[in-house]
Amino acid sequence: MTHTWQRDLKFIRFLPMLIMMTAIFIMSSQTGDSINLPDIVNIDKFYHAIEYGTLGASVLFALHPTRRSLQPATIAGLTILFCAAYGASDEFHQLFVPLRDASLADIMADISGASLIAALWWHKNKKLTTSN
Repeated sequence: MTHTWQRDLKFIRFLPMLIMMTAIFIMSSQTGDSINLPDIVNIDKFYHAIEYGTLGASVLFALHPTRRSLQPATIAGLTILFCAAYGASDEFHQLFVPLRDASLADIMADISGASLIAALWWHKNKKLTTSN
């Protein structure tokens, strides 16, 4: 029988993911004229990769202990798919924000950040599962 605190702990592991998703949504809701990025070519792509790498890490944190029956490669793949879907929905959302637009390059940067974190996580966990 699962104790109540154990169920609560599983839910709490999802909080960083929900906080990161909320932060991304809030940042995407800013109008285009209110965003002040450094004058460096494609710096926004770097920021996208950092944001979605962080989102990917929070998804992995939430899923890892609750999905022990799945292989690490499956968990990593699902994390990348989730982040890609959230990135695409975020770009769609930006179509309705003044002076913002949707960009396939932004989605690719999102996927790159999430993929890097998921690949590092998979590599670490692949070694753990093969050494047991």
